[in-house]
Amino acid sequence: MQETLTIPEELSGQMWRYRSSDSPLIDEHRHHELEVNLVLRGSATYLIRGRRRYRLHSGSQVWLFPAQDHLLLDRTPDFEMWIGAFRPGLVRRLGGGARTATLREADPAGYFCRHIPIGSVRSLNSLYGQVRQHDKDAPTYNAGLSFALLASWSAHLDSVDDNLGIDLHPAVEQATRLLRDDPDPIGLPGLAGRCGLSPSRLSRLFHEQTGVPLAEFRNQQRLSRFFEHFGDGQHYTMLQAATRAGFGSYAQFYRVFHAAMHCGPADYRRAAH
Repeated sequence: MQETLTIPEELSGQMWRYRSSDSPLIDEHRHHELEVNLVLRGSATYLIRGRRRYRLHSGSQVWLFPAQDHLLLDRTPDFEMWIGAFRPGLVRRLGGGARTATLREADPAGYFCRHIPIGSVRSLNSLYGQVRQHDKDAPTYNAGLSFALLASWSAHLDSVDDNLGIDLHPAVEQATRLLRDDPDPIGLPGLAGRCGLSPSRLSRLFHEQTGVPLAEFRNQQRLSRFFEHFGDGQHYTMLQAATRAGFGSYAQFYRVFHAAMHCGPADYRRAAH
């Protein structure tokens, strides 16, 4: 899903700190901006375009390019990372040389997740924090973003390529696509049949490759569709939105919602309004 980031017009990008406890759910998305993530603590899994997996740990740095749909899964409660998003104009200005040419690509080949040395993690963490402090001063902030982009890319190039990514099995890729796009409550046998594997083989392989049980991934996709349908609550009731999202009953929806959001649907709605 194409997302429009809310970046002030006068800024060339944005940097912010993401904590799993503050943001319990992120839909699969992509955006025009080049993105870099630097993991400070905890662990998680990224699925890239439904066909590649990055396993993130403290010290992982991952680059996400404009044509790459990405979905963050399996976050530990203490997961925390920096996110930097850079507008295309800034990337074009800084990515003209041979060393930085990859930054201008929309979906480059290869893996772009590496574990960088602790010294680089500390330096970038300090740099990102300094840039963030100047978000009310556009010229200083934009200069800081430029330096942060180049420093982050240098850390990537200077780090060992330690294979934090794998390509997903075609059946797992197909299963992620079907569960993401199809709200019909297709059962595991039907899903496995469409993917060409036995139910037990698909379940085991899906968990091994994504780090997330298949049922949990299915429920996360349903919950994402619920939020999309429910919106501000003006068009559908919670039950109607849950049914359209693929939940078989309100009890099932409530159980999944509470596990992900740490509160009931009614409590969430009252807090949001």
